[in-house]
Amino acid sequence: TVESVGGSTAAAPVVGTQKVAIINGNPEVLALIENVLSAGHYDIVFVESVAHAYSHIKRVQPNLVILCVHFDNMDALQVLSMVEVETLPALIEFLNDPDPDLRIQAALALGEQRDPAAVPALMTALSDENINVRFHAIESLGKLGSVDAVEPLMRIAESKDFFLAFPALDALKRIGETRIAPRLIPFLSVESLRHPAAEALGALGDETAVEPLTKVLNDNP
Repeated sequence: TVESVGGSTAAAPVVGTQKVAIINGNPEVLALIENVLSAGHYDIVFVESVAHAYSHIKRVQPNLVILCVHFDNMDALQVLSMVEVETLPALIEFLNDPDPDLRIQAALALGEQRDPAAVPALMTALSDENINVRFHAIESLGKLGSVDAVEPLMRIAESKDFFLAFPALDALKRIGETRIAPRLIPFLSVESLRHPAAEALGALGDETAVEPLTKVLNDNP
């Protein structure tokens, strides 16, 4: 039988069972999973929403978590990271998927996870045919603070393509590699990129940037 337990639904426990938490499913999903798990003895907790999933998982301590969500649900990815589910290989694989929306979400999620092992795949994604994939790969490399990405990000910034140069400058600011400061100074004369370039130079704190930054401030009060 299935009974309601504090905002979730749970199957009556049997001694010696394995605990399974089903997050954000529905009765149809529950019926399907019950069929799959019918060969063993399982105590199933059916949590109705991702919003409070972690508290239920922490309380129940399940042996298996089944998360029923669309891939672009960032709350779901957060739950996965909380319960230490290894998603990195799958996300890296998604970067090669034919569906650009899936590649976009993978690039975004890899930045949220903050795993340095994602850097090589994200650097490859800088050449993706879809500009939005490239945009999120740039952002994620900045979040990861990847020094290895400095040169390709610098080349993207120097392309002066505003849509990609802006996040590239922000990523370079996050990474904080001071040796690129002299190459950022010319951006102060590019009106559309002056603000992110000035922020990046200010964050890097390189002495060579003091005079040109002062001049920009004086010329653009």
